[in-house]
Amino acid sequence: MEQPNIDPAALLTACTLVATIAGWLIDRYWTRRKRIIYRVQLNTPIGMTPRDARSIVELQLQRAGGIVSNASLTLLRIRNGGSLDIKAADVEQPLTFTFEGREVIGVEIPQAEASPRALREMLLREPGIQATGNKLVLPRVPLNKKDRFKLLVLLSGTGDSVHGDGFITGGRVARDPRRRGPSTRTLAYGGACLALVGLLGGLLIRAPRPAPGSSACVPGRLQITGSSAFEPLVEEISVAYMKGCSRAQIEVEGGGSLQGVQRLFDSSRDDRTALMAVSDGPAPQRYRSLVPHPVGIVVFALVVNKATQIHDLTTGQLRDIHRGRYRNWSQLGGPNLPISIVSRDSLSGTRAAFEAGVLKLSEQAVSSNDCVNKDRDATAPVVRCERRTTEDLLREVDTIPGALGYAETSTATRYDRVDRIQLDGRDPDPSLVLQGNTRSGRRSTSTRTAAWRPAR
Repeated sequence: MEQPNIDPAALLTACTLVATIAGWLIDRYWTRRKRIIYRVQLNTPIGMTPRDARSIVELQLQRAGGIVSNASLTLLRIRNGGSLDIKAADVEQPLTFTFEGREVIGVEIPQAEASPRALREMLLREPGIQATGNKLVLPRVPLNKKDRFKLLVLLSGTGDSVHGDGFITGGRVARDPRRRGPSTRTLAYGGACLALVGLLGGLLIRAPRPAPGSSACVPGRLQITGSSAFEPLVEEISVAYMKGCSRAQIEVEGGGSLQGVQRLFDSSRDDRTALMAVSDGPAPQRYRSLVPHPVGIVVFALVVNKATQIHDLTTGQLRDIHRGRYRNWSQLGGPNLPISIVSRDSLSGTRAAFEAGVLKLSEQAVSSNDCVNKDRDATAPVVRCERRTTEDLLREVDTIPGALGYAETSTATRYDRVDRIQLDGRDPDPSLVLQGNTRSGRRSTSTRTAAWRPAR
């Protein structure tokens, strides 16, 4: 019996496209059916500006005759972000906000920020919003689609984290990290789908027609290596494909774009395992024998630990930080905290895009192992350490009060103490990337490129 003639590249691309579309549909229309979304729009201490005035003026905040020490304000926006109405009976565990290291002093619902207006009255009706210590517990109220309201919370203490929790039957409570414009996840899915459709069309044009009755599952082993920033999405696609194809084995390994491309370049063509390398941007010229396939767009952002209280840097300030001209956040309007630069290693495509697209210069040599002290080079102009993956970098920024780094935007939202900041007054907005507005080093962007070699 004649074996069917199947092009493995075309079949793998088709299955990946189906998995990508399925993942987007599930994420868009299934997982969001009942969802309460909250966003922290303001979370800042109440202080005196300029800072130098503190030596001549003492600022005290009073409420109900008492002094509120270390006062801060937090503005929360809560909305029904799903596709179904939420009844009061659906709220099994009431929505609760926790402010670590702080005590709730008072809370207000701005009348103009409740839609519909009757929602504010329901929230204030007995027993109303309960404040106990560092927790704020909201009453169970119904939320129709697109209903929303805001909470202005006065707190005392030195903490800065805000965490929301609750339980909804058939849904969940989630923090909303999105900026204006399409979400990073939606753009990633859309970019991947467009690229895969084009790739599949080209492969089908040149591929021989499969024999009738041929299988949609390609048996064998595929290894995908390279970009750690792209690793989570590749993992999702691989798991979805293997669920429908038990004879396929796909292994995903991060480690860095250049490491992945080098491994593909060095691999033997006699290897019976298909290998694919995912890279942040085109591979260097010395790898021109590899076949590139653009598969999507990613947006990178500057990230800092929230303790820096920095929300915007200019490109010039960022370059001067890396040159060592600024060594303390107080020089840039922040608190008295030393600046610690957390970078990716030399095998990272993210680092290559950051150096080429934003800094326009190479980063300084490594001076620190722990990202806090110059334990490797005491004479270095900056405290700078390197970490192998995006997750490793973000964990350091999350734990070190004066840390500064760069990472893919959606991954950065998983860490409570990591803040994505503006560069030259602009947010890392995916919609601007689609418009091609990446000039002046305002953001570091890169096309994801997958180079692959089929098994012989």
